[in-house]
Amino acid sequence: LLWRKQDIIIIHFRSKKFQSFIESCLVKSHGQRPSTEQLLKHPFIRELPNERQIRIQLKDHIDRTKKKRGERDETEYEYSGSEEEEEERDVGEPSSIINIPGESTLRRDFLRLQLANKERSEALRRQQLEQQQNEEHKRLLLAERQKRIEEQKEQRRRLEEQQRRERELRKQQEREQRRRYEEMEQLRRDEERRHAEREQEYIRRQLEEEQRQLEILQQQLLQEQALLLVTLLPLHVYVYIPLSPQ
Repeated sequence: LLWRKQDIIIIHFRSKKFQSFIESCLVKSHGQRPSTEQLLKHPFIRELPNERQIRIQLKDHIDRTKKKRGERDETEYEYSGSEEEEEERDVGEPSSIINIPGESTLRRDFLRLQLANKERSEALRRQQLEQQQNEEHKRLLLAERQKRIEEQKEQRRRLEEQQRRERELRKQQEREQRRRYEEMEQLRRDEERRHAEREQEYIRRQLEEEQRQLEILQQQLLQEQALLLVTLLPLHVYVYIPLSPQ
């Protein structure tokens, strides 16, 4: 704040604090740019007078000017609001000072500065909102990507589980088929063995029967030979008796 010859108080926008504040606002990188809370705590913003202080300064300036000119106090500046409302208003919000005829250049400058502050505040708000929207968009993209990854993992797990069950089922079916085949082979071998045993038993009985029949035939043959010998023996003796010589 500087005082001129007429003690008019204006905001000096060529100060180092103002330049530092503007440079902080014009940082292009979102990551390096200070947040709104940090900007509101900047020395340039903290040293700005509030509406009540400006109202008092304006009224004092007008009173001193009128006293020097000998004019009557016909111009009044009214302030609608209270100190409690000042804390609830945004930075750079237009003042509620009511101007009646006789408005000074200081008030016009003050309103112009208020409008500029409001525009800067709106720009900061828009920038912060855009940054929040970008961060929310990134968060949604990351969440969607993570969701797709989880879904792919779940699908892969289900596919692997299904393949594992199918392999187990095939192995079980193969074991069952092998068991049935072995059982059938064992039954076939047992049947062949029993069939071979029956055939051997049949052949053995046939041989025994043939041997028995052969023995019977041999016995009959011997009996017939003996009977024949007994029958033919006297005849042979009679025939072969030698005759006496004459």
